Formats: sequence, structure tokens, C-alpha cells
Amino acid sequence: LAIKRGGSYKKVLQTYFMVMMETFHRGVALYAMARQTNKRLYKRHARKILRTIQGWIKKGNPNVRYYDWFLRAEEAALDRKRHATADELYNKAIVYTARAG
Repeated sequence: LAIKRGGSYKKVLQTYFMVMMETFHRGVALYAMARQTNKRLYKRHARKILRTIQGWIKKGNPNVRYYDWFLRAEEAALDRKRHATADELYNKAIVYTARAG
């Protein structure tokens, strides 16, 4: 469902702030499916969402920084050899979220 109807919410409500949150939650769901099934389909779509969020950061949106850290941690967690990196990124996201409120 996240793959079939993924971009429809963003297309309809382009300027609505909830689009950022919905995109993040879709990314988390896709990374969870990628971890459970180990299918490239989910990994590819999750990485596309990660690139979208990184694009928002490059354009100057400070409100999605912890989304980026969290999804990059999920990406690192998919690789069994990068657990230390994933742990560090999870901690960054937690600390930043706690400070930002």
C-alpha cells in the first residue's frame, strides 16, 4: 500500500505540513518491510523517501533533520556490519528530537 499509493498524498496536498510526517512514516514502514522480507523493492522505495527528505534539508527545512538521521539509521541497520553506525544515528535522532521538542 505504501508503494502503490505512496506519492498520492504528496501530490494532492503539496504545501500541507503533514506531508513531511506522512512521508517519514511511509519510509519507516518500508524500511521495516525491507528488514523483514529482505526484498529490494522495499529497499529501493525506502531509499527514494530518504533522498526526498535529504532534498528538503538541502532546501533549508530544519524540521526534518531527525527524520533524516532516523531513516539513515534504518538504512544502516539493514546492513549487518553497520550496527555501530546505526546505533550512533539513532542516538543523534533521539537527542536532537529531545532538544527540539
